[in-house]
Amino acid sequence: MSGTSNKTSVNDLLVFQACCCNITGVTCKYPECWGFGVDGICLCIKSNCVVCKLMDERKNDEGKMFTCTEGGLFCVKPTTCCQFQEQCCCLDTRCALPCTNDVPMICTLLPCCVVYPACGCCKKVKDITLGNEAARGGKDDPQWDLSEVPVGQVRVCQACCCNIAGLNFAWPQCFGMKMEGICCCLQCERSCCKIIQEVNDDQICCICCDGGGYVVMPTTCIQSTQTICCLDVRCALPCTEKVPCILTCLPGCTVCANKEMKVACCPKVEDIIEGYKNVEVSQVAPAPKEAAPSQVEMN
Repeated sequence: MSGTSNKTSVNDLLVFQACCCNITGVTCKYPECWGFGVDGICLCIKSNCVVCKLMDERKNDEGKMFTCTEGGLFCVKPTTCCQFQEQCCCLDTRCALPCTNDVPMICTLLPCCVVYPACGCCKKVKDITLGNEAARGGKDDPQWDLSEVPVGQVRVCQACCCNIAGLNFAWPQCFGMKMEGICCCLQCERSCCKIIQEVNDDQICCICCDGGGYVVMPTTCIQSTQTICCLDVRCALPCTEKVPCILTCLPGCTVCANKEMKVACCPKVEDIIEGYKNVEVSQVAPAPKEAAPSQVEMN
């Protein structure tokens, strides 16, 4: 799953009409105002859908420039009764019961005439809402792919330089299905029945189905990873961090890893390539929110 939910920030929403838990507004912030998106939560079920979304490739590690289609269905820990947002280009409509940071309580008397929590005409949410964490413009928490399968945990059974087939018994990463592929500037992803234990802002505990297609900045010729329960198959040309160069002589007998002689029987990737254990932990399980102050100080 892509870490971001492609929702337009409430900070830049210019209020057109509002009635307590319902807000209709406009935003011309680029590129968020482009395309169509729906995001909703009802008790423990969350669903979203995004079509034709422009993205800033400088703000994501994968260099995504355009979302053709993306969407999914998730089980989440209940944090609200109902929350819904729909965006069509510059028009944004959202509601929540009870009100949340993404849908603060605002009332209008006439279109664009706000009377609560402060009086104003043609104002943005951040200009009229006090005490709203989302409106203060704080930095968002770093996002990551919740369904990522760490290559360091893969136990190599067969490999031929740019191709690796192995087993992964790490729980809960071994449960469900995950497919990800890149060919030049085209990328596709699909996840199904993935149990999530990592802490995340959306309180997702299970990805029922999620995936999408994107246009990305070319960083490699071809790369593909597929996991079905414990079976993990991946390839890349040229080799990448997700698909390191490993060579086996017989099934389960590794003889070379990253151009170095590494003779081992059914080893994990992290055991034969130095540094993979630390890299994967930082990508898959970021520091909890309590560590945020130290990160801010570093910035």
